[in-house]
Amino acid sequence: LFVISSQCPYCRASEGFYRSLMANANQYKNVQFAAALPQPEREARAYVEQAGLHFDQIVTAEPDAIGAPGTPTLILVDEKGKVLRYWIAELPPEDETRVVDAIK
Repeated sequence: LFVISSQCPYCRASEGFYRSLMANANQYKNVQFAAALPQPEREARAYVEQAGLHFDQIVTAEPDAIGAPGTPTLILVDEKGKVLRYWIAELPPEDETRVVDAIK
């Protein structure tokens, strides 16, 4: 689950990493990408499209309403909805690698 915002400069700075994750989705086991954004649905979808991000699902939600401290937050959730790991903020390369390793 990507908790992002069209108004977040750190989210925009992370778009390349997000696109890379999505482009390599076929290498991951049973991974779906979902996004939660605080903007109205129309604005959220426009931002996601403009950024070249491809989510299986997009919802409108404030970060704190879903337990995220802010944007960006990446939350790895299993098929039962259990949170396995999470990452907060724009990630340095070593944490990006940890994300990839966690979803493989």
